[in-house]
Amino acid sequence: MPDVGDHPAIPEPVKTTPLPAFDYDALEKGEQIGTGGDANVYEASLSVDGETHRLALKEPRFEGTVRTEIFDRFEEEAETWANLDDHKNIVTVHGYGAGSVPWIALEYMDGGTLADKVEDIDFEEALWLAGRIAEGVRHGHRHGIAHLDLKPSNVLIRETPEGKWNYPKVSDWGLAKMLLEHSKSIEGLSPTYAAPEQFNADEYGRPDDVTDVYQLGTIIY
Repeated sequence: MPDVGDHPAIPEPVKTTPLPAFDYDALEKGEQIGTGGDANVYEASLSVDGETHRLALKEPRFEGTVRTEIFDRFEEEAETWANLDDHKNIVTVHGYGAGSVPWIALEYMDGGTLADKVEDIDFEEALWLAGRIAEGVRHGHRHGIAHLDLKPSNVLIRETPEGKWNYPKVSDWGLAKMLLEHSKSIEGLSPTYAAPEQFNADEYGRPDDVTDVYQLGTIIY
């Protein structure tokens, strides 16, 4: 694996500051900064011992009464994601809950998404980015979790010092499934990056970790 010192543009891993436990009411919710699937993402802040921390707050997008399945799905996503976020190439989950509304508070990624930058990446940087993304996905696989919705907009970027490549982290484990869980279909997939088995599991087999390998290939291509 190329590391700092192997190329002058390779940055140090971008770590996030650990935060103490907090609830939804402790967050100062700001403007909407993203949307995708059935959720919206807002900028948020949290004050800890007089210091303000910038976060991203993910909430389900819905109309009318919040259905029980929305709470359950969001809680499942948060728990799955939080069990993986000890890796340097996976976005950190700082907190989650399901009070008046289900929520997940995430590491704020200040550099946008890979989709925003793909036109400006040269060959060497592309190879390095691909390796870091693959390491994050492999970490999920080693914990028995397949992502199942890998695409450039789900790879978030942290800014780095001038002259260094941007640092990628895999986000949005909302479709993630246990590898041993039988699932013949996945709702909400992204057709441009989906693998054949996500369109027809009866013919090609159920989605699993190999699905992620296919999706990684489409991103790298």
